[in-house]
Amino acid sequence: MKLREFLRDHSLSLVLNIFGCLILGSFLRFIEVSFDHLFLIFSVWGLLLLYFYGNGYLKQRRRIKNLSTILSALDQKNLFAEIAPKPKFAIESYYFDFMKEANRSMTKQISDYRRDFEEYQEYIEQWVHDVKTPIVASQLIIENSSLPPERNHELLNELNQIDYYVEQALFYARSEQTNKDYLIQEVALTEVIHEVIQKNQRALISSGFQVDVNVEEQRIGLDKKWVIFIITQIIKNSIQYKQTAPKLSIYAEKAENTIDLTVRDNGIGIPKEELSRVFDKGFTGKKGRDYDKSSGIGLYLCKRLCDKLGIGIEVQSVLGEYTAVTLHLPQQKQF
Repeated sequence: MKLREFLRDHSLSLVLNIFGCLILGSFLRFIEVSFDHLFLIFSVWGLLLLYFYGNGYLKQRRRIKNLSTILSALDQKNLFAEIAPKPKFAIESYYFDFMKEANRSMTKQISDYRRDFEEYQEYIEQWVHDVKTPIVASQLIIENSSLPPERNHELLNELNQIDYYVEQALFYARSEQTNKDYLIQEVALTEVIHEVIQKNQRALISSGFQVDVNVEEQRIGLDKKWVIFIITQIIKNSIQYKQTAPKLSIYAEKAENTIDLTVRDNGIGIPKEELSRVFDKGFTGKKGRDYDKSSGIGLYLCKRLCDKLGIGIEVQSVLGEYTAVTLHLPQQKQF
């Protein structure tokens, strides 16, 4: 607490004391009290006021400092009113009681919200697992049907797109609690890239992509499932925003503490002024508005997951030339 704040809080009593001094001084002079006696009386009065206000200010300052220290040391700030030292004044006791009641209400609301969120998350995950079954069954039926090859191909592409959006919904639902579904294993980076290519093979072929992979055989500690999903999101963006003679390059370079995995395409690119916003939720940019299927969720979800998994991510692009998304994968295992 600053001194001027303390004085402002006690401004009324200070004004009354000053006013009282003037009245008393006028009265004493009226009855012809000497100046020596006046000086003695007002000196004592001034000393008493100085002691009263000075002592009050120092006590309040120490108390506020003590409370600030307690609050800073707390991980859960909402417990402050429960463990703070017992108030010494009645008005402060009322304030603390009000804070405790408000904290209890807030804690209950948070608990209710968390329970509802967990139930919703469980429902989404179960729904995704349930809906994947008819998707896989439909794919098998189409592959073994007598439909013309071009019609067969179109239906499979649409089913794969449905499967992609369903999987995106699942990972979005799980992204808030990655620690519950996060398993780091030592895997070969080439194995991860191979699975990503296999997963997106049909979409890449149908879009006419030439794929160039330059990743050395090196082992790294990561959660393969989550990283495959992140890279798939990046590749889906490349497919969506492709140009003629599309090409996809995937390569890795060793840095000081990371392995930098880059997915680069020769697509439509991103305007320079939009690069800083590509990870914003729902942001599609000027070019994205020209594409009906742009949702602005893919890169947002990639950034969200990378932040939670300790993976760096950055985007470089030149409009009309290329877009390159780089994942900075930690070389050391994280536990």
